[in-house]
Amino acid sequence: MRRFILALCILCCGIVNLPAADDWSAVLEKNTPGIVRVSATVTVERAYAGQAAQKNDSRLELNGTVLDANGLIAVSLVEIDPVSLYQEMLENNAEIKSKVSVKSDISDLKIWLPGGQEIPGRLVYRDADLDLAFLVPVVKDGETQPTFTPISTTPSGELKLLDSVLTVTRMAKAFQRTPAVYMSQVSSVLRKPRLLYVCMNEGKMLVQGSPGTFLGTPAFTADGKFVGIWGMNKTGINGAISRQEMPQPIPVVLPATQVMESAKQARSAKEKPVVEKGDKPTSGTKAKD
Repeated sequence: MRRFILALCILCCGIVNLPAADDWSAVLEKNTPGIVRVSATVTVERAYAGQAAQKNDSRLELNGTVLDANGLIAVSLVEIDPVSLYQEMLENNAEIKSKVSVKSDISDLKIWLPGGQEIPGRLVYRDADLDLAFLVPVVKDGETQPTFTPISTTPSGELKLLDSVLTVTRMAKAFQRTPAVYMSQVSSVLRKPRLLYVCMNEGKMLVQGSPGTFLGTPAFTADGKFVGIWGMNKTGINGAISRQEMPQPIPVVLPATQVMESAKQARSAKEKPVVEKGDKPTSGTKAKD
């Protein structure tokens, strides 16, 4: 009987500490306008030893997070430039690098706003270490600056295991880009080479490629504090000698303080050609407007 009462007390305490549904609804309502969709044409050029280079184009659409009222938008670098993963693997392997060349160029960037407006964008900064890329709207002389509603960027404190987080995202174009949410819990806190959160839902890792894609989108606590942005943890990829030995990247939440520090660098790079941080660029060309 004592054990039953103790278990009941623990359960009740847990229920009391769970965030109310109204708390999450308020977070969703406030931050949904800050989730936009970004489309781009990615041209990939592959060349193998002794063979002519081959090019192919593909049109991508992904989520982006608005970080300020001027329209600075963060996206996942791996999503907007999938070649970056292979480029990192090749960087420290001279033997393979001498036989294989892979380059990419990102052009025709478009930003879809929640009101349905679509405007051109420009890539200004890549942070390969954090799997982030930043873009800004392109506004011609005489045109009206689009209205952007940023997410709440007040950072949360450091999260602990089992803390709950809410991810705000949008569905793909085929699903009218409607808002979507993911509830998850912190299942692991990585500290090397930097602080990162691994978040799962009922013991399962969120899987990229679902209709409601989440890379490049923000996560929040129940009180609306900004936990960070989803990206890929690529630890160990740089230096892998083959695709078979390349560790599987896993989705993680990049803490808000790291995201905002990278955003600060992106703001200073707005008027320059694409600036690279971390690994060497996947392309030496500037993103086309």
